[in-house]
Amino acid sequence: MLPPINLTPQKQELCSRLDALNKSTIQGQDLSKMFIGAICAIREESRCNPDWMAQSAHSLREILYQFKSKKSKTRWVDAFNKFGSVTTEDRRFKEIIGRVYNRITEVAHHQLDLSIEEYEKLIDEYERVLLWALDRQVDVHDQIDKFLSGSKPGGKL
Repeated sequence: MLPPINLTPQKQELCSRLDALNKSTIQGQDLSKMFIGAICAIREESRCNPDWMAQSAHSLREILYQFKSKKSKTRWVDAFNKFGSVTTEDRRFKEIIGRVYNRITEVAHHQLDLSIEEYEKLIDEYERVLLWALDRQVDVHDQIDKFLSGSKPGGKL
């Protein structure tokens, strides 16, 4: 049995937002568990499995696939809007999500052979894109508040 993984603050934040996305769209899937499963599959101890990269990529793909598949009643833009995302207004939203989704899908389906370093960079990009896509107006206000409170000693304005 392998010990549990320690998630970075960025990964923890993504898991929290994935859980909130799941609740707001009622997809019935535990999206954060899929993400953690993908991260578990890439650790060095799991690399004795020759298919570790594709299995990790499949979990990452599955998170977004539910909002892309023809069976889904909720598409990417609809799901992220329902969540409260402010990024769906960006004209590049579908292009950016689609690019990372397509690359992850190629790895999952053994159509793209990446080095470990290249795959780790792809996961980093996936995280950044999803955190961007899951940015809500309330998050923007929180970031402004943190910035302003940190600009004066003692956090007072």
